[in-house]
Amino acid sequence: MPSQPIDVVKRSSRWAGQRWLLDAVIGLVGPEWDQGRVAYYAAACGQDSQVDFTAVRPRIRKYDDLAREFSKAARRRELLARDAGHRDHRASARESYFTAAVLYGAAQWAIEASTEFNLLLDRKKTECYRAFMGRAGRTIQRLEIPFGGRGVPAYLHLPAGAEPGTLPCVVSVPGMDAFKEMSVAMDGDRLLNRGFAVLAIDTPGQGESLTRGLWYDPDTYGELGPAVYDALARRDELDPGRILLFGRSFGSFLATQLAAAESRFAACAVVMTCFETGGFSLLETASPTFKLRFTYMTGANTEQEVDRIAQRLTTEVVPGEAGNAGVSKAVREQPAS
Repeated sequence: MPSQPIDVVKRSSRWAGQRWLLDAVIGLVGPEWDQGRVAYYAAACGQDSQVDFTAVRPRIRKYDDLAREFSKAARRRELLARDAGHRDHRASARESYFTAAVLYGAAQWAIEASTEFNLLLDRKKTECYRAFMGRAGRTIQRLEIPFGGRGVPAYLHLPAGAEPGTLPCVVSVPGMDAFKEMSVAMDGDRLLNRGFAVLAIDTPGQGESLTRGLWYDPDTYGELGPAVYDALARRDELDPGRILLFGRSFGSFLATQLAAAESRFAACAVVMTCFETGGFSLLETASPTFKLRFTYMTGANTEQEVDRIAQRLTTEVVPGEAGNAGVSKAVREQPAS
C-alpha cells in the first residue's frame, strides 16, 4: 500500500520523477541508503533492542515498506510490553515500551502527510512513551510550551540525585527524520550521566507538533526561543543561567534560530550543520525524501510554495537591520543590546 497520498507525491517533482530510482537503490542497499537512520533509531534503545531493528532491514525492499515494517515491529514490542506489565516484569515492560515508541516514530518518518495511519502511529508512540515514563527510573515530565496560542510538546528529563536549582539544562532540537522520544537514550544517556537535564522537544514542523498542524515557518520560528527559555527558567530544578541549546543535522539551523531569538540561552552547540542559504544541496541534490519531508514540515501545498519558503532559510544578516534573516521579524525588530 502506498505510504503517500497521490496529491502529496505531486508536490515534489524530484520525488515523483526519481521514486523508481530510490526504490531500486533501497532494493540493493536497504533502508539506510543515504544515512544510518536504522542504526541511530536503535542506538537510543540499548543493546537488547538491536534485534528489533536489524530484523526490519531485510524486510524493506522499497520505500513503501518502511512504514509497514517499522509499525509491525512496533506492534510486536508493544504487545510484549503489555504482557510483561501484566506479569509485573517491570524491567522488561520498561524496555519494550520505550523500544515500541521509537519504532512507531520510525514508521512515521516515511509518511509525509497527516494521514489517518500517521495520526494512529503518533498516538501509539505517545501511549507507549507515557507507559515507559512510569517505569523509567528517573523523572520525566511532559511539558507544553506556549507558542502562537497552541502548545509545543516536549519531555523534560532530570538526572537522578540532583539538587534543586542547580541543574544545567540542554534543549535538544532533532533533525528532519528524528523526534523527541529518541532524543534521550533509555539508559546511559551521555547528558544525563553528566548531570544535565534535557528538554527533548518537537518544535514546529517536527514529530508530534507536525501531526498537530504546527508548521515550520522561517519567519516566525524564532519566536519559540523566548517561550522555551521562559518555560525552563521557571522550573525550580533548573539553573536559569545555564540553559543551553543543541541541534543536530537540520536541527542545527533550528537551534541557531532559537539562539538568535533569545540571548538568555547560555550557549548553542550544533553538529552536522545545515546552514546553506536556500538549502539547495539538502533539498535538490540529496535524497528526494528530504524535500518531500520539508514540504510536509512547512505545510506547503505546491512545489512553488515550498521553494519560496526554502529561500528564507538563511543565516545572512539583512542589510540595514541588526537581526538575522533566518529569525522572526519580531526578533529582527528588537533593539540591539
